[in-house]
Amino acid sequence: AALGELYLTLNEAGRQHFLEILAGRFSIDRERVRQAARQLAEQGDDGSFANQVRELQEAVIAPRQQLLRQFNALPQGVKFLIDMRADLLRFRKASSELQALDDDLKHLLATWFDVGFLRVERISWQSPAALLEKLMAYEAVHAITSWRDLHHRLESDRHCYAFFHPGMPDEPLIFIEVALVKGLATSIQSLLDETEPEVEPSRADTAIFYSISNTQAGLKGISFGPFLIKKVVDSLRSSLPNLKVFSTLSPIPGFRRWLESVLSEEESEEIVTFRAALEDAARQLGVTPTLAAVLDAPDFAEEWHEIAELLREPLLMFCARYLHERRQKDGAPLDPVARFHLGNGARIEQINWRGDLSVKGLRESCSLMVN
Repeated sequence: AALGELYLTLNEAGRQHFLEILAGRFSIDRERVRQAARQLAEQGDDGSFANQVRELQEAVIAPRQQLLRQFNALPQGVKFLIDMRADLLRFRKASSELQALDDDLKHLLATWFDVGFLRVERISWQSPAALLEKLMAYEAVHAITSWRDLHHRLESDRHCYAFFHPGMPDEPLIFIEVALVKGLATSIQSLLDETEPEVEPSRADTAIFYSISNTQAGLKGISFGPFLIKKVVDSLRSSLPNLKVFSTLSPIPGFRRWLESVLSEEESEEIVTFRAALEDAARQLGVTPTLAAVLDAPDFAEEWHEIAELLREPLLMFCARYLHERRQKDGAPLDPVARFHLGNGARIEQINWRGDLSVKGLRESCSLMVN
């Protein structure tokens, strides 16, 4: 507790130094490990072999883990470690020793935050105000702009679910927002439009998962999303048997960045055709013929129907190529959102033109979204 209080008084440089001391001076004793391994190799009988295995297991645990484990027993101790790891992730590139400390801390947190310990809870407009404020602050996909916006997202045809841990009962670890609709939703602006009439939940045939947000930076790399999605699907199926389709309306955050690199590096027939369309759009907008200049032009959204149609077909084609053809070295999709959903059993159903007309949607995915 004293060390925790001390750590919280430190500035950024002090916290980094604290973590470097913890990583460097309280790491694994390499000589003890080597000696235990040599003795293990020399054991003949089963009893001695088992004893020496236990000795080796103890030797490979860094002494700092004894300290880190004790925070689990303190009020707010687990939250403290999560926040400390968030600091650690920022400092990690500065020191190779910090990587081993991060491995230890991540392993402990992954053990404590096993999904078997978590509870799923629906968040409603009747939930405590402090929790609703956190929802607004943590929303990472489509910003909640007002209390009215939040209220709309929690109406009868909108559901929000979160995972909670017993050690942090007032802190959601991750939450997901779902809209109950008829047919696939293709536009996030329409889905979040407060003037649209509500859908009677019992008449909805589709559940649209349109936002999922992790709330604790210190739990990066510890996955809750797939388990939360499956629990929510099971809950909705049970309470609303008319639901037949479970789909996302997902952003494609890496698409524009990838497309700009392709435009600068390739000379295929498709690229030549796309550049011609860009030049035509740029001429009408009075800007230079680049993707960035056209999409970021102040008049682009106003002139959307006329000018953007020039880019519709090539953008859809390149997006399909980005999602289907291009892969990382391990074969996974380039796009992080696609990696998450396809890696958990989803399939690509359709790409939606004008799916997100916000500044962020244009900046990241050229307005496209995918179910």
